[in-house]
Amino acid sequence: MTMKKTIILLIVNYVLAQNVFCQSTSSSEKDKINSILSEFMQCIETKDSVKMYNLFHNGPVTWIGVYKETTQKERIKKDSLVLNYKISDFKTWFRNVCKPEPRKELFTNIEIIEDGNIASVTFDYSFWVNNKKGNWGKEFWHLVKEKEEWKIASVIFSIELEIYKPEFEIADNTDKDASNLVRKMANELLHVAKLPGLSVAIRKNDKIIFAEGFGYSDLEKKIPVTVHTQFRAASTSKAITVTGLAKMMQDETIDIEAEVQKYVPHYPLKEYPITLKQLAGNVSGMPHYLGNDNIENRFYSSTKDALTVFSHHKLLFKPQTKYSYSSAGFVLLSAAMEGASGISFLDYLQDKVFNPLGMKSTEPDMGKYKLMPNLTKYYEKKNGRYAVITNPREVSSIWAAGGFVTTPTDLVNMTKAYSNGYLTKNIVNKIFESQTLLSGEKTNVGIGWRIGLDMEERNIIEHAGVTEGTRSVISYFPDDDMAISLVTNTEWVSSIEETAHMLIMPFLKKNNNNAQLSGNYQIKAKLIQKGKEKEVKGKLEFQNAIGKITLENNIVYSVFHINGNTYSLINNQGIYYLTIEIKGNNIISGRATMYKTPMLEAPVNAKPFFTFISE
Repeated sequence: MTMKKTIILLIVNYVLAQNVFCQSTSSSEKDKINSILSEFMQCIETKDSVKMYNLFHNGPVTWIGVYKETTQKERIKKDSLVLNYKISDFKTWFRNVCKPEPRKELFTNIEIIEDGNIASVTFDYSFWVNNKKGNWGKEFWHLVKEKEEWKIASVIFSIELEIYKPEFEIADNTDKDASNLVRKMANELLHVAKLPGLSVAIRKNDKIIFAEGFGYSDLEKKIPVTVHTQFRAASTSKAITVTGLAKMMQDETIDIEAEVQKYVPHYPLKEYPITLKQLAGNVSGMPHYLGNDNIENRFYSSTKDALTVFSHHKLLFKPQTKYSYSSAGFVLLSAAMEGASGISFLDYLQDKVFNPLGMKSTEPDMGKYKLMPNLTKYYEKKNGRYAVITNPREVSSIWAAGGFVTTPTDLVNMTKAYSNGYLTKNIVNKIFESQTLLSGEKTNVGIGWRIGLDMEERNIIEHAGVTEGTRSVISYFPDDDMAISLVTNTEWVSSIEETAHMLIMPFLKKNNNNAQLSGNYQIKAKLIQKGKEKEVKGKLEFQNAIGKITLENNIVYSVFHINGNTYSLINNQGIYYLTIEIKGNNIISGRATMYKTPMLEAPVNAKPFFTFISE
């Protein structure tokens, strides 16, 4: 009997070892192919023909481009006999690339299939000249192993010219005045806050009505932020996780009132039972990040592996007696989602959230392990200058809490699930209902999402995030079926929720473009800084709906008119709601307010941080 067990054990170990070896080999080959993709893009920028030609197979190489429908229709208008394809070769193509203007090609949504000898690679591409997109489409490569090195044997691609059909289309009926005002405010914020890069997207109903990048995703190479630039999602990852949880609730795959051990039986019992609903509402008593976390600088291969970081901690308090933000709670929640669905957390989100909601640029942050050409550089301030974070934090232990990369467009598209029927009204109501403590006090946090109001008392459902290399927010206005997302590529100390609320306001309020305020005013003001109120003097200069306030001690605010007596006030920490009243005898007064979520009272009742009156 002992001999049989030994033989069986040896066989099992052999099979496992072979499986691991095969997986490792496959991963290694894909890494090599990824490096070819990366070198291909680099050669275009450096115009290095020697390195470029070395990437290709020694024998015949297929090179065919096919014009897509919209572009081909425009080409036919100029020449009715023009073919819808062009045949060339890689050397002729690259000679054209080597013209003086700076050029680059970006690859996204890369998929690789290989068997060790032949490989197929598909991806979306966009080709840029002088930092302007020229054409885009889908590209297919075939590669072969030649003397143990992968070589490109064929390149087949579709072509859509950006001038005829933009890759990213904004709704035709977009309010141009509102778009221009948002653009001006975003550019001013980039300048005043001295941010390396910034991206904004706004959705109304099923259409994107604004989406633009500002600044740079790579300061050194002057690569601009575009609508396709990926950023770290930080804790807006929790909103992504909750959207997947809502789908599970709807499909009756999971019971959020159940205790954790129903779905994660190996998780240690704590002083009190914890439910999934409590985890999602940050009332479970689970800690956030602690100094004695068992965190290691390595890749965590599963949610079970990630639980080892904090599973030894005691609860901070009895569940549902306090609100206390916890990323660990969301990691545990993701393990429960795996246990309930029977498939990996990441696979579930891909199948039930990313694919159906069109979130093509949202994925785990694997920038340390694979080529992610659309991913921004992460920046931090060092000696007053921005520096690239060369060894960013490993986030595989917190996928559900803060481990995704995304775009603002993907995040606003995700919120469609809460209005277009993908999630039923009953489920949406459960997700957006505030949780209640045992004391009867509401937390104004539902299932993950924070519940609040803007300064004009519109209902808002939102979540923000911050970690090294990013600051992010997704804000959803359910009564208007509008959403805005704003993301930066540095850990910006800011009022990002208020900033989002102000950037979307031009679309919420029709701009009458006739600000009554005009001229220069001497003002006396009260300003709250570090909790203390002080009186200062200064001046307000305003002309053509744009102005600035200059106070003592070199304090300067930019001001933009939005509608009526509503203005935006911009400083290095964000954009704030400012009202200016025009009284008799050319007297004006103003007040600006900041607030945070989750909020327990309407922000309109909050004490302003800045007030002034003209002298």
